Parts: sequence; structure tokens; C-alpha cells
Amino acid sequence: MVVARIPVAVDDPLVASQYGFRPETVETQDEAFFLDGPVASRVAVVDRDPATGQLTIPVPWRSKQRRFVTSKDSLSPAAIALSVFGLVLKTISLFERPDVLGHPISWAFSRPQLLVVPQAGTWANAFYDRYSSSLQFFTFSAPDGSLVRTALSRDIVTHESGHAILDSLAPALYDAVSPETLALHEAIGDLTAVCMALESHAIREWLVQHRQGRIYGSTPASQLANQFGDALNKHHPLRDTSNDLRLSDVDSQEPHSLSQVLTGAAWAAMTQLHDHSMQDAIADQSTSTESVEAKALGVSARRITRILFRALDYVAPAEATFADYVRAVLVADTRAYPEDESGYRRTFNDEFKKRGIPGDLQANLPDEHLRVDVDDLLESDWTAYEFTDKHKSLLGVPAKGPFRVFPRRESQRQYYVGEGKRETRREVILQVTWEGSEPNGDVLSLPSSRAVFKGTTIVIDGRADRRGRYPVLSCLSTDSGEHQVAARTEAVRRLADAGQLLFASRWQANDIRPLAPVVFARTAQNVLRLRGTARLLHLAGVN
Repeated sequence: MVVARIPVAVDDPLVASQYGFRPETVETQDEAFFLDGPVASRVAVVDRDPATGQLTIPVPWRSKQRRFVTSKDSLSPAAIALSVFGLVLKTISLFERPDVLGHPISWAFSRPQLLVVPQAGTWANAFYDRYSSSLQFFTFSAPDGSLVRTALSRDIVTHESGHAILDSLAPALYDAVSPETLALHEAIGDLTAVCMALESHAIREWLVQHRQGRIYGSTPASQLANQFGDALNKHHPLRDTSNDLRLSDVDSQEPHSLSQVLTGAAWAAMTQLHDHSMQDAIADQSTSTESVEAKALGVSARRITRILFRALDYVAPAEATFADYVRAVLVADTRAYPEDESGYRRTFNDEFKKRGIPGDLQANLPDEHLRVDVDDLLESDWTAYEFTDKHKSLLGVPAKGPFRVFPRRESQRQYYVGEGKRETRREVILQVTWEGSEPNGDVLSLPSSRAVFKGTTIVIDGRADRRGRYPVLSCLSTDSGEHQVAARTEAVRRLADAGQLLFASRWQANDIRPLAPVVFARTAQNVLRLRGTARLLHLAGVN
């Protein structure tokens, strides 16, 4: 792999000026090549002059120096392009770490590269869109006349990168109807931004100097898109993971608002985890040149990322709810670290209950051992479908009707085995989805019922036991609670009332008007089917 050092923005210009943050350099070594652009094997910047619409001159790559050529002007098109490019690559590497996912990210679309457009036009927005295989960042004027470049916001860039990565891991969520599922997409984007903030040396140094290394309360780590929020006359960050919001405090149908309940609960648990890291660092007076606070922040940054995102390989693959995510976090982390010495898993569970999150939040570890050729399961679709058909009862697949098995993933994931030791273990991840049917309520303009995807993710240990069978590490299915059915009915009603359902005779219609704030719909035999609902997170709402 080729190593590159890329200058990136620590935060948006408003925060940078307030806290004295200057651009810092990130290093990436996970790409097969770099080219003028900037371009890498999985990410390509396609920039254009907003005045003329013409493509800008590519930023030159100097292979001997392992860097791209740019000017010292942090507002130049080249500097902005490099900052976005470096942040996207660094976000990918964050997820691919062996203690997090332990496998490469493969995009949810067929093209090899995620296209990044730093100057997409004039609009108070930024978004990930699967159909155009792109991240697009816009520029707009604030009330005071200053320009807000979303591509210069570390939070916005990493948030949108989180959307693309979650789509690669659980593509069926892109077509979800449940408000909680769309809010989960938003929450993962926000938590990605927070974890990337904790990776910044400048932000960690600020926390050490001004908060004694603590992360509780509102800080540059918890605050999201300050300049963007300020420009919208909010005079505060767009969102803040340091919050006490309950489900009853937010619009349960609006994903951006609803997501704050999840992020607030998760961040509260992670704050407790960091307090425990601080205690450990104080007790461990080693010969390290780092301060106790800096050491604790470094440890917590890694732990928080592991806990929040390792679960994304375990979570139910369709219509996943907050409760589904909580279960996935608890199961994945219990498998990785059986002992919960700081009690953060209990806090994680308790925080969600306190905030009114419905559903079963218990982590049930399966005690199943299967006879299966895991190599063949990974490589052969035939074997994967045969395996699913044989184990329908375990997977919750209906006895009759079609189902879809997604490409399997192999993970080489890091496990803690005690006494400070870790080992890498192989995991095999299989996702299966199927259609269920539920009533559409009394929306007169729509068919009487709708199709909704449900599904199961099974994670199998790649090591056989003494009898030649493979242990099941996790088997989590979609939450089927009646409250979720009612929430989906209201969501469909709102889409219909807002005129955001674009009916088409074939799904290829999703290639038409790629920026339109609509959901693609079809009807057959009086059943409504929807696709691309997650597009509204980026186009119809404010991120």
C-alpha cells in the first residue's frame, strides 16, 4: 500500500478561529495508489469552478515526497479538495481498524470509487447519495455575508463519510421506512464526526488544557457543525451529542431531531467509560512522556470508536431500530471484552431506557454451533442460499417466500483475551432480508398495504470447535414491535402528504433527477414498495 501525508482542517473556520486550531496532517497507508486529483483507489475528488461549472485543475501528486502539491492558502480550491480527501480517507481507516471492523470497506454501489465534490454548488447542505456514488458539499452565504463552505467542516465531511460507510455495511437500511432507522443513519454520521474529532491531536490538546482531559459537557468534540448552525441563525452548533433529550422531547418522525436521543445516550455512556480510563491512567504511573490526561484521551478515543462501530457488523440489516443498535453494541462488545469493569455497558442500556427508547435492550448471546464450510459460505452464493434455507428457523426467515442473501464479509477482528493481551480472530458475517407486509392505514391515495424489509445478521466464529462445528457469535433480527409499524404508517402518510413519493414503472427510474428530494415508489397487486428513503436525510432536510 502507498503512504500519503495530507493536510486537513481540524474544524470549520468558526471553531478554528475561536479555539486557535490550525490545519493538521493525517497519514493514510490503506490505498493501493494515489493520482493527481486528488485520487486514490477508493476515493476520487471531482472538483469544479462554481462560477463556470468547469472542472478545476487536478492537484498534483508527488510520489517521491508522498504528498500532494498545494498552496499555503487554506481557502484555495486545492487546499479544500485535499482536506476533504484526507478526512474521507482517514474516516475509512478509522472504521477498518482491526479492533473495529477488521475488514476493508466496499461501497454499496457498483463503482470502485466514492466521488467527492467539494464545490458542488450553492446550497445550505451536504449529502451522500448512493445513486450518484458521491459525497457533495455546497457553499452558501450566512446572514452576515460570509461564505460557509461545508467542505471545510471536519464534522460535516466525516458525518457524510459515515453515511457512505454505513450504507456499505447495511445497504438495506437505505430503503428503510422506519423513522428510527433513518435516525440511526443520522446518529452514526454524528458519532463518526465525534470519533474523528477525538482523533485530532489539536482537539485532544485543547481538552487537556481547558477541561483537564474530561469530555463531559459541550466541547469541540461533542459539538457538530458550529459554523453551519450559526449561519442558520441557531447561534449554536447544529447538534450536540452532549444532551439529555428523551424520546418525548423530539419529533419522533424527524430523523435529524430523533437521532439526538441516540447520540446523547451513547455519549453519556462513553463519558463514563472515559472517566474510568482517567482513573486507570492515574493508577498507571508509567514512564510515558504523555500526561495522564492525554494518555487517557488516547485510550478512550480508541475504545469509544470500537464500541460504537464494531456493532455495525452485528446489527439487524433492515429497518434497524435504536433497540436493534443497542443489542448489537452490547453483543459485539461483550464478545470482544467479556468483562465490563467500568460498567459502561450497563450505563449504555440504562441511558436508553431512561430516554424512553422502546424495545428489548438485552444482549442475548446465542449458544449455537453449526456445521458449515465457512470458506465455501464466503465464496459461493449457492452455498449461502442453501445455508439460509437450511437454517430459516434460526435466522427468523419465513418458511415460505423469497429472501435475499447479501455478499458475505470476512473479518479479521481483534479480541481481548486478558492480562493486556489481544488476538486476531476470524469472523464470517451473513445478512439476509425478506419482505413483510403491513397495512398502510387510512391514507386514501395509497394502496392498502406496503412491503417492508425485515432481516437478520448472523456472525459466525471462523474457528471450529473440537467437534468441527462453528460457534454463532451473534444472530440479531429486526425489531417487529407494533410501535414501529405505527411509526412507519405515519412516515408514509407524511411522504404522501408532502408529495415526496415519485411513482415509476421500473426501479431504473432512480437514475432520473438524482438530486430530487423524493422517494421512489412502485405499486403491484395493491402493495406499495419504497426505495431510496435515506436520500431524504441529505436532500430534503438539513444535516
